[in-house]
Amino acid sequence: MIKYDTKSWSGVIFSYKGTSLRTILPRLTFIVYWALALEAYSLYVTKLPKIEPLGHNLLGMALGLLLVFRNNSSYDRYWEGRKAWGAIINACRNMSRLGAMYTTSGADLAKLISAYVRALKNHLRAEYSEEELAKYMSAEKLAQISKSDNVPVSLGFWLSSWVHEQKIKGLPINHVVVMEAQVSEMLNNQGVCERILNTPIPFCHAAHISQLLFIYLMTLPIVLISVAGWMGVVASGIISFGLMGIESAGVEIEDPFGTDPNDLPLDDFCDTIERDANFFAGMTENI
Repeated sequence: MIKYDTKSWSGVIFSYKGTSLRTILPRLTFIVYWALALEAYSLYVTKLPKIEPLGHNLLGMALGLLLVFRNNSSYDRYWEGRKAWGAIINACRNMSRLGAMYTTSGADLAKLISAYVRALKNHLRAEYSEEELAKYMSAEKLAQISKSDNVPVSLGFWLSSWVHEQKIKGLPINHVVVMEAQVSEMLNNQGVCERILNTPIPFCHAAHISQLLFIYLMTLPIVLISVAGWMGVVASGIISFGLMGIESAGVEIEDPFGTDPNDLPLDDFCDTIERDANFFAGMTENI
C-alpha cells in the first residue's frame, strides 16, 4: 500500500508509482497512434466522414455507468478485505492478551498466532514459505503442517488445541469460551478473505466493459477528428487516459491481497500482530 500526503496536491498529481498510468501506457500509446494515423489519412488521403455524435455520446454515458459500477464493486471488495484483516488483528490481540494473562504458555501462543497470520498471508497470495513458518514451530510440526491443503485452517485447529490444553490444566471455562471465540473470529474472517479471493467479478461483466471501452475509444478519434482536426487527436488521448485509468483502477484493487503497490500491506499487518503478541507474552514475565 502506498502511503501519501492527502493534502499534497502536487505530490499526488505528479506521481507515477502506483498510478493507473503504469498499466495503461501501452494501450494509451496505441490509441494515440491510431488517432494520429486517422488524422494523417484525413489530411493526405481523404477527409474522414462527419459522424453524428449522438450515438457515440449515448454509448459513452452507458460506458461511464458501467465503469462506475465496476469501480464501486472493486472498492467494496478492497474495503471488505481491510475490515476482515482489522478483525483478525483485534482477535489476535485479544487472544494473545488473554493467553499471556491467564496461562503460563503465553510465549507458545504468541508463536502460534504469528504462524497463523503468516500462513494466512501466504495462503491468500498462493504462496507457501517453510522458511517463514520455521521460526515459530519445530521441524516435526512444520513437516506435519506442510501436508495440509489449507495451512492457516490447520493452524486454527492447533490454536483450539492449545486452548483445550489450557482447559485441562485448569483454565476457567469462561476464559476458555472467550478464547475459543477469538479463534472462531480469526477463522470466520479468513473465510471472508477466501470468498473475496475466490469470487472475482463475473467474467461476462468484466469482458463486456473492456470490449465496450475498446469499441468506444477506437471510434472516438473518427468522431472528433472529423470536426476538430489535430485537437481531436489530443482530445482522444486525454479521454482515453481518463476512461482507461478508471477501468485499470478497478482491476488493480479487485484482489487486495497481492503484492501490487495498492494492495493491502499484509506483511505490515503480520508484523503488527507478531509484535503485539510478543509484547503481551513479555509483559507477564515482569508482573
